Amino acid sequence: MKKYSIAISILLVMIIVAISILYYQDDKLNEVKSDMGSRMIVSNIIQLEGAIMFQMQNNWNDPNNVIEKVEDVIEGLYMTRSVVDQFNKLSSEDDEVLMRLIRFYERFPSYSGFPNYSINEKEIKAFEKLRENLRDVAWGMNISYSSSWYELIEKAKKLMSM
Repeated sequence: MKKYSIAISILLVMIIVAISILYYQDDKLNEVKSDMGSRMIVSNIIQLEGAIMFQMQNNWNDPNNVIEKVEDVIEGLYMTRSVVDQFNKLSSEDDEVLMRLIRFYERFPSYSGFPNYSINEKEIKAFEKLRENLRDVAWGMNISYSSSWYELIEKAKKLMSM
C-alpha cells in the first residue's frame, strides 16, 4: 500500500510539473504573438502614419517613402500571420481580421520599382484620409500604444469599419 501511495504521489507531481510546463509554454507563445503583433504590425503602421504626416508637411515630395511603409505594413502582417499560425496561436477570427487588414492596405498604391514614382491627387487624398483614420483609432506618432494582441485586433476592426 505504501508503494502505491508513493507511486501515486510521484505520478501526481509529474502531472503537475507537466501541466506547469505546458502552461508556461502557452503563456510564452501568447507573449510571442503579442510581441510579433506589436513589432511587426503596429510599429510599421505608426511609421506609416509618420511618413504620411512628413509628406503632407513637405508637399508630397517623396511619396515613395509612404508607399514603402505600406509595403512594410503588409509584409509585417503576412510574417506575423505566418509565424503565429506555426504555433497554432492564431484563431480563425484573428486570421480573418489580419487577412482583411492585408486587403485593406493592398488597396493603396504599391511600389512600382521606379525611384521617381509620383502619385495622383486621389491617391494623396486616400493616404491623408488613412492618416486621419489611423490617428482616430490611436495608431500614430506620439500616441501611446500597447503590445496587446487584443488591442491590435480591435483597432484593426475599427480602422476597417471607417
